[in-house]
Amino acid sequence: MIHNVASCPFTKSDSGPALTRQFAIVSLIIIGLITAALSFIISYYLRKDPLEREWRITADFIRTELLQHLSPADFSAPQSTIAQERF
Repeated sequence: MIHNVASCPFTKSDSGPALTRQFAIVSLIIIGLITAALSFIISYYLRKDPLEREWRITADFIRTELLQHLSPADFSAPQSTIAQERF
């Protein structure tokens, strides 16, 4: 049985070192893209979470200080002398 070389799916340029080189280049590109995506995602969440926590802590601190030093009447009449002394 004689096989036709033209019907063979692998030619010399699609096998051996050329195929290995193509696999290496494609793998490098994919690994680079995955690395870039993960670094952007991780840096986003590392910046976002501490800032949200800081805002929450600051708001709690201000709320606590207001409740200890001021009354609702101080906010209803902020121009009064008693309210001005507390601010």
